[in-house]
Amino acid sequence: MSNRQKNKAKRMAKLVAKHRSRDMDPNEKSNDSFEGEPDEKRRKTTNVVIDQPATEDKIDNVSDNSGLLEEIQEWPLESFCEELCNDLFNPSWEIRHGAGTGLREILKSQGAGGGKLVGSTAEQMLRQHQEWIEDLVIRLLCVFALDRFGDFVSDEVVAPVRETCAQALGVALRHMSETGVSMIVDVLLKLLKEDQWEVRHGGLLGIKYALAVRKDLISVLLPRVLTAITEGLQDLDDDVRAVAASALIPVVEGLVQQLPNEVPFIVNTLWDALLDLDDLTSSTNSIMTLLSLLLTYPRVRLCRVPAGS
Repeated sequence: MSNRQKNKAKRMAKLVAKHRSRDMDPNEKSNDSFEGEPDEKRRKTTNVVIDQPATEDKIDNVSDNSGLLEEIQEWPLESFCEELCNDLFNPSWEIRHGAGTGLREILKSQGAGGGKLVGSTAEQMLRQHQEWIEDLVIRLLCVFALDRFGDFVSDEVVAPVRETCAQALGVALRHMSETGVSMIVDVLLKLLKEDQWEVRHGGLLGIKYALAVRKDLISVLLPRVLTAITEGLQDLDDDVRAVAASALIPVVEGLVQQLPNEVPFIVNTLWDALLDLDDLTSSTNSIMTLLSLLLTYPRVRLCRVPAGS
């Protein structure tokens, strides 16, 4: 059993003991404060007897908390993040959204320490950290596959849970190795093949933030996801098209420089999409923004514009 599993088992034992003592009949409880408490807690609260000086100033009993310090080996936010990960699957969308927001902010400021145990070597800490990040990312991917909540503002879908979890995923990918990022992108690409538009929407959100955050891997990631994003630009659902267009906005420069042969088809696809759009369509803003950014490059302006556009 690993140290993390041991610490988790200790926490569970404490919770069981706490609930057990709470359920006891008050008449059955002893006046002895140690009765019914776990051995660990009893050891933590043991008083240390100190020889008193022969003066009026007396020293009160001092609690011995050395055992508590010895047992704190895991990352201080480990249990809190575990609770947030569980809340990602709460039936209430507000709680899921709050859990995603909390994980995103923790990853921003304290993500580098996630999963590490005190006393481990540098190599062990690196492995522990990667395992913790991978476990967290898998849960976020499950949210993309399962979440169906969406609200609409001015004919545009608002998916706060998927959007927030995608942002948390982007922050988490900062701490992952290239191999780990590649595996996550593979899963996101599989989500784009699902029939439910919400799943495709979530998959494209994940790809969007993966490209925006890991620009050091653009030369590897962009060729792998470009075909799927291009298909997203032609999706029957307008909200999916909007996310597909917004996914390319942060990497326009890399697209033009590294994959110039693919740019003409994308430009023509965007022009064709404009024929079916109006001011109220949710994807209009994203498509117009992407098209305007592409047309700032002279080589792109030479692309053929479809007749009637």
